[in-house]
Amino acid sequence: MSPLQAARCAKRYNYYTNPLWYIEEKIRKALIIFKLNGSKFKNLNEFYESIGQLLVENNDWGKNWNALNDILYGGFLKTDCEEEFKLIWLNSEYSKAKLTEFQDIVELISEHKHIILELK
Repeated sequence: MSPLQAARCAKRYNYYTNPLWYIEEKIRKALIIFKLNGSKFKNLNEFYESIGQLLVENNDWGKNWNALNDILYGGFLKTDCEEEFKLIWLNSEYSKAKLTEFQDIVELISEHKHIILELK
């Protein structure tokens, strides 16, 4: 997590002074599901554009590998920081064939334990 993202998360949830509030908030929220259509992009820049449209309000982010890691943590208005969500990657076989970075992307997403990744 970048320092900027860590500060954003700490500001959103005061883990240290009220951890029960954080747990109660997570229980109250329904699981958010995002659907990424793998047939809509065929290179890394187009992937950044597509994932940004899903996860970032107004798609306003750095559109690079480090920024991708940051937006996966959440906290960019569509999800709270480290809020659990499901990412369904439709047409993932198409993406696998087109994106040389496919496996790296899947591994990066899998490192974020709050993301449930489903390849379809």
